[in-house]
Amino acid sequence: MSVLGIIAAISFGAISMFYMVKFVDARWGFRGQMIFTLIYTLVVGPIFIWSVVRMPWREILNL
Repeated sequence: MSVLGIIAAISFGAISMFYMVKFVDARWGFRGQMIFTLIYTLVVGPIFIWSVVRMPWREILNL
């Protein structure tokens, strides 16, 4: 996975999060938005952190 791929994945995640929050807000209001953000953080957060930790940083940065 290249640096460009990492940037693309992060930007895609941010855009999808933004649109999902807009959808949830339109559907269930502020409380639904808070619940969705909490669930998203608890589910996606550890997966994202684990994948960042497991990445071959030496190969990506050419060390």
